[in-house]
Amino acid sequence: MKQANTQRRQLFSGCSFLQMRMLALCWFAYIFAYLLRMNLSVAIPVIKQSEGYSNTQIGLLTSLFFLTYTIGQLLSGLLGDHLRSKPLLVTGLLLSACCNLGCAFSSGLPMLFACWILNGFAQSMLWGPLIRTLSLWFNARQLERVSFYMALSTITGYACSWGLASFLSERLGWRAAFWLPAVLVLLFAALLLLLFRSTPQRPLPAQEHEPGLAAEAPRSLGDPSPVVPRLSLFAYLGRICFPVLFLMAAAQGLVREGVGVWLPTVLTESGYFPADSLWFVLLVIPLMNLAGVLFVQKLLRRAGQNSGKILFFLYILITAAAALLFFLGGSNVILPLILMVLLLSVTYGTGPIFTSLIPFQLSAYGRVSLTAGLFDFSIYCGAALSGAISGALSDGYSWGTVYLFWLLAAAVGLLAAVAWFFFSKRGTAPGSKPAKAK
Repeated sequence: MKQANTQRRQLFSGCSFLQMRMLALCWFAYIFAYLLRMNLSVAIPVIKQSEGYSNTQIGLLTSLFFLTYTIGQLLSGLLGDHLRSKPLLVTGLLLSACCNLGCAFSSGLPMLFACWILNGFAQSMLWGPLIRTLSLWFNARQLERVSFYMALSTITGYACSWGLASFLSERLGWRAAFWLPAVLVLLFAALLLLLFRSTPQRPLPAQEHEPGLAAEAPRSLGDPSPVVPRLSLFAYLGRICFPVLFLMAAAQGLVREGVGVWLPTVLTESGYFPADSLWFVLLVIPLMNLAGVLFVQKLLRRAGQNSGKILFFLYILITAAAALLFFLGGSNVILPLILMVLLLSVTYGTGPIFTSLIPFQLSAYGRVSLTAGLFDFSIYCGAALSGAISGALSDGYSWGTVYLFWLLAAAVGLLAAVAWFFFSKRGTAPGSKPAKAK
């Protein structure tokens, strides 16, 4: 235990001031990005009440956002490996801020749709370049810890966005939940223009060659050497068994974003949690999401970063929670709240495996931005399905039907996780050990 604590304290001991500054800028960049995307979830009950929109209309709005987000992830992922990260990042934040300003001053549903759909494309320009930047600024052993900190940025951004949007919607109306975060992000984008650097000017410290660290550095796909021949796109997708990963990530996105978008609405429609008393949920959910990330990180350390084993276990938990929500969710409001918070916690803990850990482990292939973009694309393909279908099912049937939809998605993810587990055992998955020759 003492040795592990010493290693954690020394992890960034050889980092320069510029490296730590870049980590801080990337961390805050994604927090500010969340201010411009999760604000809609909290504002939905107020928007429905003041504007008279239905769950089907709002669900379609969120699905179209995720649709443009997924398409943009492919484009920005491809471009991110060839272009400098700074222009993509600053452009994405500026465009997202302008879209939020458009939502704030929209005069009807068409303008709200247009601005929020474009916001999905703007948001897609952020994660891939951020991950590529970090892969250039930190070496292999450091990136394991960096992925943990970036996972915390999504949770912190989630909490800040929900808290700020809830406060503004209650005090100043739902439009303030869009224009004030946009102003804050415009100021932060100016700071990025001054301080952000896409690549380091000097070579990284050779920490992965220090005694004791090389043996612990995360490996990927048969433990490749630092220099790996560049594969064609289709060969690369086959090498990482992307169809199976796509199903797992899409299931995770469908459940996570489905619960995240509709949880405030479920609670307000229950009558037990009025729109102006969601502070309790806003306090508990980010803490539970943080607990989920910490839980998954601990599992990964114990399993030696074996993604197959951990994802298999996590999807068992997700499917079990979704099954309980479907079969027992109609009894009272407290049990669905507990189960949906549990689903959010586990799915948020699972996300960094896809969006940070595996792309970092595959950095030797020179496609970090593309890999991060592909996983985000997969996650938000599921999210795009979740928004519209969940909204339509809740209007046409009941929330129990929505819970069944989430359960089916979790079951598909579990089946994919079983397949990925067997690939891991054969030494063909990221983070697994190569098979020994007999």
